[in-house]
Amino acid sequence: RVGNLPYGFQVAPDGVHLEENEAEQETVRAIHALRESGLTLRGIQESLKLRGTVNRNGNTHWRLNTLGAIVKRLAV
Repeated sequence: RVGNLPYGFQVAPDGVHLEENEAEQETVRAIHALRESGLTLRGIQESLKLRGTVNRNGNTHWRLNTLGAIVKRLAV
């Protein structure tokens, strides 16, 4: 593999394909809902922090570029 896995997905047991990571998909849905409510990326970042939503690294600091990639992928 080259590069990072898209947030919300994990490598499938076959080691080749991607499958949804349900815990991360819940966060993706929350990010989508926050964006639809009109929040900016910084607003989403603050909301996730206040909710105690952790990222893949297990902390509540979300990078804006990560949130931007998630929002952009949802818009497609």
